[in-house]
Amino acid sequence: MEDSMNSPPVMGGEIRDRRGADQRHCPQGRGHAFKRKVRPQGRTSHKTIYGPCPEEFTPPKEDSGYPLSKAIEKAKLPPNFRMPQCDLYDGNGDPREHVYQFQTNMLLLQVSVMCRAFPTTLRKAAHAWFKSLRPRSIHSFAQLSDLFLKHFVSSRTRRKNSASLLNVVQERNESLSRYLGRFNVATLEIENLDESVKYTAFMRGLRPTSKFAFAVNKSPLET
Repeated sequence: MEDSMNSPPVMGGEIRDRRGADQRHCPQGRGHAFKRKVRPQGRTSHKTIYGPCPEEFTPPKEDSGYPLSKAIEKAKLPPNFRMPQCDLYDGNGDPREHVYQFQTNMLLLQVSVMCRAFPTTLRKAAHAWFKSLRPRSIHSFAQLSDLFLKHFVSSRTRRKNSASLLNVVQERNESLSRYLGRFNVATLEIENLDESVKYTAFMRGLRPTSKFAFAVNKSPLET
């Protein structure tokens, strides 16, 4: 009884309802909340879910300086789109090879998707170059690839001889089609390549456990 009499009274103004703070729109900064609505399956009502505000929910500013045009940036991606596996380019090596491999992997996709995907294959000096392009100046992949090749023309590798094909081998978990693509790119660097040399180098580069190599050795192809 004495404890209850000595306890300070709890004022209604001291009770804070924090739910109101959680229901605010997500401002920029850490520690705030964002709000989205989810319609549960089989129900028509909505439920509001709160959580930390991720950076990707923040829309880009108009003056962000992004090189791609607004039309390309806003183009919709195909349903269930997954970025194909592409080698990264850092400014060294042959830029023609990089563009060729990228176009091969993205062959069936729209130009706008190719433009949006290409920067993700660049790193270091190449990525810095892309960011240096004038804002909203890129309107097609042809334009983007042309600027890319002109800038990195000094990085083109010298013409090689047929012996260099012996260094092109199928990697452990590499598919046959991907190995074939890399091999074809390597042959472009060799002038007057003999077809028999090309065939021999390709077969030699296959994995020993390759089913394709086994089938060819069992029934040799005519060259």
